[in-house]
Amino acid sequence: MKLLASLLALSATILSLSTGLCAQTGTLTRQSDPVIVKGMQLSALRGTPISRCALYSSRGGTMNPVPFQTDEKNKDGIMSLTGPDGTPVNPDDGLWDANDELVFMARDLGARAGIKDMPAGCVTAVEIACADPVTGGAGWAYCVAFAGTPPEKSGRYVSYDLARDYINADCYEIGYTPGEMKSYFTTLILKDSGNTRSANLLDRYKFRVTLHLFFSLISITRNEDDMRSVLIGYKDGPIRAVRQCSNSIYLKFGIRSPTSIIDNYYYRDSIEWPTLIRLPFNVSTIASEGLLVSGCDWNPASTGMRYFNSCNPSPVLVDGVMSEEEIKLDKSPYLWSGLSGPQGSMLSRLWLSPSLVMGKELLYIDDKTIADPPEGCMGHWGYNGWSFNITTVPSGTHKFVSYFYFPENYKPGDEKAFLEIIDHPLRVSTRAL
Repeated sequence: MKLLASLLALSATILSLSTGLCAQTGTLTRQSDPVIVKGMQLSALRGTPISRCALYSSRGGTMNPVPFQTDEKNKDGIMSLTGPDGTPVNPDDGLWDANDELVFMARDLGARAGIKDMPAGCVTAVEIACADPVTGGAGWAYCVAFAGTPPEKSGRYVSYDLARDYINADCYEIGYTPGEMKSYFTTLILKDSGNTRSANLLDRYKFRVTLHLFFSLISITRNEDDMRSVLIGYKDGPIRAVRQCSNSIYLKFGIRSPTSIIDNYYYRDSIEWPTLIRLPFNVSTIASEGLLVSGCDWNPASTGMRYFNSCNPSPVLVDGVMSEEEIKLDKSPYLWSGLSGPQGSMLSRLWLSPSLVMGKELLYIDDKTIADPPEGCMGHWGYNGWSFNITTVPSGTHKFVSYFYFPENYKPGDEKAFLEIIDHPLRVSTRAL
Protein backbone atom coordinates (compact mmCIF):
# COMPACT_ATOMS: atom_id res chain seq x y z
CA MET A 1 0.00 0.00 0.00
CA LYS A 2 2.83 2.38 0.86
CA LEU A 3 4.42 1.72 -2.54
CA LEU A 4 1.10 2.36 -4.31
CA ALA A 5 0.57 5.57 -2.36
CA SER A 6 4.09 6.74 -3.25
CA LEU A 7 3.51 5.99 -6.94
CA LEU A 8 0.22 7.86 -6.90
CA ALA A 9 1.84 10.85 -5.19
CA LEU A 10 4.70 10.81 -7.72
CA SER A 11 2.20 10.65 -10.61
CA ALA A 12 0.28 13.58 -9.17
CA THR A 13 3.47 15.58 -8.82
CA ILE A 14 4.52 14.86 -12.41
CA LEU A 15 1.04 15.77 -13.66
CA SER A 16 1.11 18.98 -11.65
CA LEU A 17 4.51 19.94 -13.03
CA SER A 18 3.57 19.12 -16.60
CA THR A 19 0.37 21.14 -16.48
CA GLY A 20 2.13 23.90 -14.54
CA LEU A 21 4.50 24.44 -17.47
CA CYS A 22 1.54 25.78 -19.40
CA ALA A 23 -0.22 27.45 -16.50
CA GLN A 24 2.44 29.82 -15.14
CA THR A 25 1.22 33.38 -14.79
CA GLY A 26 3.38 36.24 -15.96
CA THR A 27 5.20 37.86 -13.05
CA LEU A 28 7.50 40.22 -14.94
CA THR A 29 6.91 43.82 -13.85
CA ARG A 30 9.34 45.51 -16.24
CA GLN A 31 7.54 47.47 -18.94
CA SER A 32 10.02 49.57 -20.90
CA ASP A 33 12.64 47.01 -21.97
CA PRO A 34 12.82 46.36 -25.69
CA VAL A 35 13.12 42.60 -26.21
CA ILE A 36 15.37 41.68 -29.15
CA VAL A 37 15.40 38.04 -30.19
CA LYS A 38 18.06 36.98 -32.67
CA GLY A 39 17.07 34.84 -35.61
CA MET A 40 19.47 32.14 -34.47
CA GLN A 41 17.27 31.74 -31.39
CA LEU A 42 14.29 31.02 -33.64
CA SER A 43 15.78 28.15 -35.60
CA ALA A 44 12.39 26.42 -35.93
CA LEU A 45 11.30 29.33 -38.14
CA ARG A 46 14.41 29.35 -40.35
CA GLY A 47 13.38 29.85 -43.97
CA THR A 48 9.79 30.80 -43.09
CA PRO A 49 8.42 33.88 -44.89
CA ILE A 50 8.48 36.71 -42.35
CA SER A 51 5.12 37.95 -43.65
CA ARG A 52 3.47 34.76 -42.35
CA CYS A 53 4.59 35.26 -38.73
CA ALA A 54 2.90 37.06 -35.86
CA LEU A 55 3.54 37.48 -32.14
CA TYR A 56 1.05 36.47 -29.44
CA SER A 57 0.88 36.53 -25.66
CA SER A 58 -1.55 34.98 -23.21
CA ARG A 59 -3.59 37.39 -21.11
CA GLY A 60 -6.58 36.28 -19.06
CA GLY A 61 -6.46 32.84 -20.62
CA THR A 62 -6.72 34.21 -24.16
CA MET A 63 -4.03 34.37 -26.84
CA ASN A 64 -3.89 37.89 -28.29
CA PRO A 65 -1.73 39.40 -31.03
CA VAL A 66 0.78 41.98 -29.73
CA PRO A 67 2.86 44.62 -31.55
CA PHE A 68 6.18 43.40 -32.95
CA GLN A 69 8.50 43.92 -35.88
CA THR A 70 11.09 41.91 -37.71
CA ASP A 71 14.28 43.71 -38.67
CA GLU A 72 15.93 41.86 -41.49
CA LYS A 73 19.68 42.03 -42.03
CA ASN A 74 21.54 41.18 -45.20
CA LYS A 75 24.37 38.66 -45.42
CA ASP A 76 26.80 41.31 -44.14
CA GLY A 77 24.71 41.89 -41.01
CA ILE A 78 23.49 45.34 -42.12
CA MET A 79 19.86 46.19 -41.45
CA SER A 80 17.48 46.21 -44.41
CA LEU A 81 15.77 49.59 -44.68
CA THR A 82 13.89 51.86 -47.08
CA GLY A 83 15.80 54.69 -48.73
CA PRO A 84 14.49 58.28 -48.84
CA ASP A 85 13.48 57.69 -52.48
CA GLY A 86 11.53 54.57 -51.55
CA THR A 87 14.05 52.04 -52.88
CA PRO A 88 15.29 49.15 -50.70
CA VAL A 89 18.57 49.67 -48.84
CA ASN A 90 20.59 46.55 -47.93
CA PRO A 91 17.74 44.26 -49.07
CA ASP A 92 17.40 40.69 -47.84
CA ASP A 93 15.22 37.76 -48.94
CA GLY A 94 12.11 38.15 -46.75
CA LEU A 95 12.77 34.83 -44.99
CA TRP A 96 13.76 34.20 -41.39
CA ASP A 97 17.57 34.08 -41.21
CA ALA A 98 19.98 33.61 -38.31
CA ASN A 99 20.93 37.31 -38.24
CA ASP A 100 17.41 38.78 -38.40
CA GLU A 101 15.88 40.30 -35.25
CA LEU A 102 12.42 39.98 -33.74
CA VAL A 103 11.66 43.07 -31.63
CA PHE A 104 8.84 43.70 -29.16
CA MET A 105 8.26 45.35 -25.79
CA ALA A 106 8.44 43.63 -22.40
CA ARG A 107 5.13 45.27 -21.48
CA ASP A 108 3.40 42.84 -23.87
CA LEU A 109 4.66 39.62 -22.30
CA GLY A 110 2.05 37.40 -20.68
CA ALA A 111 1.47 34.02 -19.06
CA ARG A 112 2.95 30.76 -20.23
CA ALA A 113 0.93 28.79 -22.77
CA GLY A 114 1.15 25.47 -24.60
CA ILE A 115 0.79 24.28 -28.15
CA LYS A 116 -2.93 23.63 -27.61
CA ASP A 117 -3.39 27.33 -26.82
CA MET A 118 -1.95 28.58 -30.12
CA PRO A 119 -4.32 30.40 -32.51
CA ALA A 120 -6.11 28.52 -35.27
CA GLY A 121 -3.99 28.03 -38.36
CA CYS A 122 -0.72 27.80 -36.42
CA VAL A 123 1.88 25.79 -38.33
CA THR A 124 4.91 26.40 -36.11
CA ALA A 125 5.28 28.17 -32.76
CA VAL A 126 8.30 29.23 -30.76
CA GLU A 127 8.05 30.13 -27.09
CA ILE A 128 10.04 33.19 -26.00
CA ALA A 129 10.71 33.38 -22.25
CA CYS A 130 12.03 36.54 -20.59
CA ALA A 131 13.32 36.58 -17.01
CA ASP A 132 14.33 39.43 -14.75
CA PRO A 133 17.78 38.53 -13.32
CA VAL A 134 17.12 40.71 -10.26
CA THR A 135 13.61 39.72 -9.14
CA GLY A 136 13.15 36.41 -10.94
CA GLY A 137 9.94 37.68 -12.55
CA ALA A 138 9.12 36.04 -15.87
CA GLY A 139 6.89 36.53 -18.90
CA TRP A 140 6.27 34.77 -22.20
CA ALA A 141 5.40 35.50 -25.81
CA TYR A 142 4.91 33.21 -28.81
CA CYS A 143 6.13 33.72 -32.35
CA VAL A 144 3.62 31.89 -34.52
CA ALA A 145 3.98 30.97 -38.19
CA PHE A 146 0.87 30.46 -40.33
CA ALA A 147 0.35 28.79 -43.70
CA GLY A 148 -0.75 32.16 -45.07
CA THR A 149 -1.18 35.73 -43.86
CA PRO A 150 -1.71 35.97 -40.08
CA PRO A 151 -5.41 36.40 -39.30
CA GLU A 152 -5.11 39.33 -36.87
CA LYS A 153 -3.31 42.67 -36.80
CA SER A 154 -1.56 44.24 -33.81
CA GLY A 155 -0.94 47.92 -33.01
CA ARG A 156 2.10 50.19 -33.00
CA TYR A 157 4.04 52.31 -30.50
CA VAL A 158 6.06 54.57 -32.78
CA SER A 159 5.93 55.96 -36.31
CA TYR A 160 8.30 57.88 -38.56
CA ASP A 161 7.29 60.66 -40.96
CA LEU A 162 9.94 60.87 -43.67
CA ALA A 163 8.77 64.19 -45.15
CA ARG A 164 9.04 65.91 -41.76
CA ASP A 165 11.95 63.78 -40.48
CA TYR A 166 9.80 63.38 -37.40
CA ILE A 167 9.25 60.55 -34.90
CA ASN A 168 5.93 60.25 -33.07
CA ALA A 169 6.04 57.79 -30.16
CA ASP A 170 3.58 57.08 -27.36
CA CYS A 171 5.63 59.05 -24.81
CA TYR A 172 7.43 61.71 -26.88
CA GLU A 173 7.83 63.38 -30.25
CA ILE A 174 11.18 64.33 -31.73
CA GLY A 175 11.92 66.29 -34.89
CA TYR A 176 14.99 66.95 -37.01
CA THR A 177 15.51 69.49 -39.80
CA PRO A 178 14.40 67.88 -43.08
CA GLY A 179 16.50 68.77 -46.10
CA GLU A 180 19.22 70.51 -44.07
CA MET A 181 21.46 67.45 -43.39
CA LYS A 182 21.76 68.29 -39.68
CA SER A 183 22.58 65.61 -37.13
CA TYR A 184 20.80 67.21 -34.20
CA PHE A 185 17.14 67.48 -33.25
CA THR A 186 15.37 70.79 -32.59
CA THR A 187 11.96 69.55 -31.48
CA LEU A 188 11.23 67.51 -28.37
CA ILE A 189 7.68 67.18 -27.07
CA LEU A 190 6.87 65.17 -23.96
CA LYS A 191 3.71 63.15 -23.48
CA ASP A 192 2.19 61.71 -20.34
CA SER A 193 -0.59 59.26 -19.63
CA GLY A 194 -3.97 60.64 -20.62
CA ASN A 195 -2.50 61.96 -23.90
CA THR A 196 -1.29 65.22 -22.38
CA ARG A 197 1.26 66.82 -24.72
CA SER A 198 3.76 69.56 -23.95
CA ALA A 199 4.89 72.38 -26.19
CA ASN A 200 8.24 71.97 -27.91
CA LEU A 201 10.68 72.28 -25.00
CA LEU A 202 13.98 72.14 -26.86
CA ASP A 203 16.15 74.83 -28.41
CA ARG A 204 18.58 72.29 -29.88
CA TYR A 205 20.90 69.45 -29.00
CA LYS A 206 24.42 70.93 -28.86
CA PHE A 207 27.72 69.24 -29.69
CA ARG A 208 30.70 71.60 -29.54
CA VAL A 209 34.45 71.07 -29.74
CA THR A 210 37.29 73.50 -29.00
CA LEU A 211 40.95 72.64 -29.67
CA HIS A 212 43.87 74.88 -28.65
CA LEU A 213 46.88 74.21 -30.85
CA PHE A 214 50.55 75.17 -30.47
CA PHE A 215 50.24 76.29 -26.85
CA SER A 216 46.98 78.12 -27.55
CA LEU A 217 48.41 80.19 -30.41
CA ILE A 218 45.67 78.77 -32.65
CA SER A 219 42.17 77.73 -31.65
CA ILE A 220 39.73 75.64 -33.66
CA THR A 221 36.06 75.44 -32.76
CA ARG A 222 33.39 73.27 -34.30
CA ASN A 223 29.71 72.96 -33.46
CA GLU A 224 26.72 70.86 -34.42
CA ASP A 225 26.14 72.98 -37.55
CA ASP A 226 29.53 71.81 -38.85
CA MET A 227 28.33 68.22 -38.73
CA ARG A 228 26.63 66.82 -41.82
CA SER A 229 24.17 63.97 -41.53
CA VAL A 230 22.75 62.28 -44.62
CA LEU A 231 19.79 59.93 -44.23
CA ILE A 232 20.60 56.61 -45.89
CA GLY A 233 17.54 54.63 -44.90
CA TYR A 234 14.76 54.35 -42.37
CA LYS A 235 12.22 51.98 -40.84
CA ASP A 236 8.78 53.10 -39.73
CA GLY A 237 8.26 51.03 -36.57
CA PRO A 238 5.93 49.78 -35.18
CA ILE A 239 8.19 48.88 -32.21
CA ARG A 240 11.22 50.95 -33.08
CA ALA A 241 11.71 53.54 -35.77
CA VAL A 242 15.20 53.43 -37.25
CA ARG A 243 17.15 56.25 -38.92
CA GLN A 244 20.41 55.18 -40.55
CA CYS A 245 22.64 58.15 -41.29
CA SER A 246 26.09 58.87 -42.69
CA ASN A 247 27.76 61.45 -40.46
CA SER A 248 30.87 63.59 -40.92
CA ILE A 249 32.21 66.88 -39.62
CA TYR A 250 33.81 69.80 -41.43
CA LEU A 251 37.50 70.09 -40.56
CA LYS A 252 39.15 72.90 -42.55
CA PHE A 253 39.85 74.09 -46.11
CA GLY A 254 36.76 72.27 -47.41
CA ILE A 255 37.90 68.96 -45.93
CA ARG A 256 35.49 66.73 -44.06
CA SER A 257 36.26 63.91 -41.66
CA PRO A 258 35.78 60.26 -42.64
CA THR A 259 32.11 59.31 -42.53
CA SER A 260 30.58 57.00 -39.95
CA ILE A 261 27.32 55.15 -40.51
CA ILE A 262 25.06 55.11 -37.47
CA ASP A 263 21.67 53.53 -36.70
CA ASN A 264 19.49 55.51 -34.28
CA TYR A 265 16.61 53.68 -32.55
CA TYR A 266 13.37 55.24 -31.32
CA TYR A 267 11.13 53.10 -29.10
CA ARG A 268 7.84 53.75 -27.31
CA ASP A 269 9.45 55.52 -24.34
CA SER A 270 13.18 55.57 -25.08
CA ILE A 271 15.81 56.56 -27.64
CA GLU A 272 19.17 54.93 -28.30
CA TRP A 273 21.51 57.36 -30.05
CA PRO A 274 25.05 56.12 -30.73
CA THR A 275 27.90 58.31 -31.99
CA LEU A 276 31.22 57.26 -33.51
CA ILE A 277 34.40 59.32 -33.36
CA ARG A 278 37.26 58.41 -35.67
CA LEU A 279 40.66 59.92 -34.88
CA PRO A 280 43.78 59.26 -36.99
CA PHE A 281 45.98 60.70 -34.22
CA ASN A 282 46.25 61.14 -30.46
CA VAL A 283 44.58 64.46 -29.60
CA SER A 284 47.55 65.40 -27.41
CA THR A 285 49.90 65.34 -30.43
CA ILE A 286 48.17 68.36 -31.97
CA ALA A 287 46.40 70.08 -29.10
CA SER A 288 47.57 71.41 -25.78
CA GLU A 289 43.95 71.53 -24.67
CA GLY A 290 40.72 70.03 -26.00
CA LEU A 291 37.18 70.48 -24.77
CA LEU A 292 33.92 68.88 -25.92
CA VAL A 293 30.56 69.92 -24.51
CA SER A 294 27.38 68.09 -25.38
CA GLY A 295 23.81 68.23 -24.13
CA CYS A 296 20.25 69.49 -24.44
CA ASP A 297 19.70 73.24 -24.33
CA TRP A 298 16.05 73.89 -23.58
CA ASN A 299 13.83 76.85 -24.42
CA PRO A 300 11.55 79.11 -22.30
CA ALA A 301 8.71 76.54 -22.47
CA SER A 302 10.76 74.39 -20.06
CA THR A 303 10.41 77.00 -17.30
CA GLY A 304 9.11 75.38 -14.11
CA MET A 305 10.73 72.02 -14.71
CA ARG A 306 13.35 70.71 -12.31
CA TYR A 307 16.76 69.19 -13.01
CA PHE A 308 18.38 66.43 -10.92
CA ASN A 309 20.91 63.63 -11.32
CA SER A 310 22.43 60.72 -9.39
CA CYS A 311 24.93 63.05 -7.68
CA ASN A 312 22.36 65.81 -7.11
CA PRO A 313 19.10 64.13 -6.03
CA SER A 314 17.57 67.40 -4.76
CA PRO A 315 15.95 69.01 -7.85
CA VAL A 316 16.80 72.58 -8.92
CA LEU A 317 14.35 74.88 -10.69
CA VAL A 318 14.76 75.65 -14.39
CA ASP A 319 13.79 79.28 -14.99
CA GLY A 320 16.63 80.91 -16.95
CA VAL A 321 18.17 82.34 -13.76
CA MET A 322 21.16 80.64 -12.14
CA SER A 323 20.25 80.18 -8.46
CA GLU A 324 22.63 79.54 -5.58
CA GLU A 325 21.54 75.89 -5.53
CA GLU A 326 22.34 75.55 -9.23
CA ILE A 327 25.74 77.18 -8.83
CA LYS A 328 26.58 74.71 -6.07
CA LEU A 329 25.60 71.58 -8.01
CA ASP A 330 28.07 68.71 -7.62
CA LYS A 331 29.82 68.43 -11.00
CA SER A 332 31.16 64.92 -10.39
CA PRO A 333 30.54 62.32 -13.11
CA TYR A 334 26.98 61.12 -12.70
CA LEU A 335 25.28 57.88 -13.70
CA TRP A 336 22.01 59.40 -14.89
CA SER A 337 20.16 62.72 -14.99
CA GLY A 338 16.55 63.85 -15.17
CA LEU A 339 14.30 66.76 -16.03
CA SER A 340 10.72 66.69 -14.78
CA GLY A 341 7.78 69.00 -14.34
CA PRO A 342 4.18 69.65 -15.38
CA GLN A 343 5.35 69.40 -19.00
CA GLY A 344 6.49 65.78 -18.59
CA SER A 345 9.72 63.97 -17.78
CA MET A 346 12.93 62.86 -19.44
CA LEU A 347 15.82 60.81 -18.06
CA SER A 348 19.18 60.32 -19.75
CA ARG A 349 22.38 58.37 -19.33
CA LEU A 350 25.60 58.00 -21.29
CA TRP A 351 27.71 54.96 -22.15
CA LEU A 352 31.34 55.45 -23.18
CA SER A 353 33.57 52.83 -24.77
CA PRO A 354 36.60 52.04 -22.57
CA SER A 355 38.86 53.49 -25.27
CA LEU A 356 37.49 56.99 -24.58
CA VAL A 357 40.03 58.00 -21.97
CA MET A 358 39.00 61.50 -20.91
CA GLY A 359 37.97 63.54 -17.94
CA LYS A 360 34.30 64.46 -17.66
CA GLU A 361 32.04 66.54 -15.46
CA LEU A 362 28.51 67.91 -15.32
CA LEU A 363 27.61 70.68 -17.74
CA TYR A 364 24.76 72.81 -16.38
CA ILE A 365 23.82 76.42 -17.21
CA ASP A 366 20.46 78.03 -16.46
CA ASP A 367 20.99 81.62 -17.57
CA LYS A 368 18.85 83.25 -20.27
CA THR A 369 21.24 86.22 -20.59
CA ILE A 370 24.17 84.19 -21.95
CA ALA A 371 24.28 84.04 -25.75
CA ASP A 372 25.61 80.78 -27.14
CA PRO A 373 25.24 80.81 -30.93
CA PRO A 374 24.29 79.02 -33.03
CA GLU A 375 20.97 78.69 -31.22
CA GLY A 376 17.28 79.07 -31.90
CA CYS A 377 16.59 81.35 -28.96
CA MET A 378 19.18 83.30 -27.00
CA GLY A 379 20.28 82.06 -23.61
CA HIS A 380 20.16 78.86 -21.63
CA TRP A 381 17.24 77.21 -19.87
CA GLY A 382 18.55 74.26 -17.88
CA TYR A 383 21.23 73.47 -20.48
CA ASN A 384 22.60 70.17 -19.20
CA GLY A 385 24.87 67.41 -20.36
CA TRP A 386 28.59 66.75 -20.23
CA SER A 387 31.85 68.66 -20.43
CA PHE A 388 34.73 66.45 -21.57
CA ASN A 389 38.47 67.04 -21.50
CA ILE A 390 39.39 65.28 -24.75
CA THR A 391 43.13 66.04 -24.68
CA THR A 392 43.91 62.48 -23.54
CA VAL A 393 41.79 60.68 -26.15
CA PRO A 394 43.98 58.32 -28.22
CA SER A 395 43.77 57.63 -31.94
CA GLY A 396 41.27 55.06 -33.16
CA THR A 397 37.52 54.60 -33.48
CA HIS A 398 35.56 55.39 -30.33
CA LYS A 399 31.89 55.01 -29.55
CA PHE A 400 29.54 56.58 -27.08
CA VAL A 401 25.80 56.02 -26.76
CA SER A 402 23.26 58.51 -25.43
CA TYR A 403 20.12 56.97 -23.96
CA PHE A 404 16.97 59.02 -23.39
CA TYR A 405 13.99 57.70 -21.42
CA PHE A 406 10.53 59.22 -21.13
CA PRO A 407 8.72 57.90 -18.02
CA GLU A 408 5.00 58.52 -17.63
CA ASN A 409 3.95 60.25 -14.40
CA TYR A 410 7.52 60.19 -13.08
CA LYS A 411 8.18 60.07 -9.37
CA PRO A 412 11.57 59.69 -7.60
CA GLY A 413 12.77 56.12 -7.80
CA ASP A 414 11.17 55.41 -11.18
CA GLU A 415 14.58 55.79 -12.82
CA LYS A 416 15.56 52.35 -11.49
CA ALA A 417 13.37 50.59 -14.05
CA PHE A 418 15.13 52.36 -16.90
CA LEU A 419 18.63 51.88 -15.50
CA GLU A 420 18.05 48.13 -15.30
CA ILE A 421 17.50 47.94 -19.07
CA ILE A 422 21.29 48.22 -19.46
CA ASP A 423 22.54 47.26 -16.00
CA HIS A 424 20.50 44.04 -15.67
CA PRO A 425 19.17 43.11 -19.12
CA LEU A 426 16.37 40.61 -19.39
CA ARG A 427 17.44 37.01 -20.00
CA VAL A 428 15.84 35.67 -23.16
CA SER A 429 15.47 31.99 -24.00
CA THR A 430 13.44 30.17 -26.64
CA ARG A 431 12.07 26.72 -27.40
CA ALA A 432 9.98 25.29 -30.21
CA LEU A 433 6.58 23.95 -29.18
